[in-house]
Amino acid sequence: MTVTRQIHTSCDINVAASKVWARVSDHEAIPSWVKDVKKVTLQRVGNPRNGVGAERVVVFKPILWSTIYEKINYFNEPHEFHAGL
Repeated sequence: MTVTRQIHTSCDINVAASKVWARVSDHEAIPSWVKDVKKVTLQRVGNPRNGVGAERVVVFKPILWSTIYEKINYFNEPHEFHAGL
């Protein structure tokens, strides 16, 4: 059985969009700002590096979720990206 979940989030902050984008689109740095993520590994480089086609493995800290595998399937720099299985 495959379980699919979607997470959408947004907030307003007083920071340049380029700085926010640099942070959220850097997959391997996610553990520095998401406390429940242990490690993110880029398995395949996309176009650009973290863009469409990039594949990442997200390992969560014990007792939360299992490891998830995602592929970036939409990348509209510097506004949004979508990841799916």
